[in-house]
Amino acid sequence: MLERIEIIERLKALSKTDMVRLGKVAAHHCLGSEYTPDDLLNEAIRRMLDGTREVPREQPFMACLCENMRSIASASRKHERTLVMESIHADVEAETGGREIPSPDPTPEQVVMSHDSCAKLERQIIDLFNEDEEALMVLMGKLDGLEPGAIQQLLGIDDKMYATALRRIRRTIDKKFPQGWKP
Repeated sequence: MLERIEIIERLKALSKTDMVRLGKVAAHHCLGSEYTPDDLLNEAIRRMLDGTREVPREQPFMACLCENMRSIASASRKHERTLVMESIHADVEAETGGREIPSPDPTPEQVVMSHDSCAKLERQIIDLFNEDEEALMVLMGKLDGLEPGAIQQLLGIDDKMYATALRRIRRTIDKKFPQGWKP
């Protein structure tokens, strides 16, 4: 592990480009947390300097800083969710007077209706491609969960033909359901 003095030396050695990159990483990771990008970067540095976060000697310094920011922001989001859930539970308990409230999970009837709705949509989409066998076969492969390479190999098509079939599928579906699918 790096000593405090070594961490300071590595921080001083960061270029302006490195700092810009770290700022972008911080901006990405801070979303949904209690931190601003600058605060997140400063917190990661503070924790490295005070020994709360260790810095492995063999790990690239930038990678370690980025991982620390990700971890700190993740813990912050988790803490924020816990506070929100506690607040919601307190509000619900106050409103219901402590009575049991219904589960937000779907009922068995709702699950069956959802599966039926999905099956109906799948049939309607498949029917759109009765005249386009290549697109139909690509679609069927995707519905079966096959990887693009496996679909291409089965159909004997290359990347360009596969991408073209996907584009036809997307455009046909967008044309048929411009406002999205309504069950």
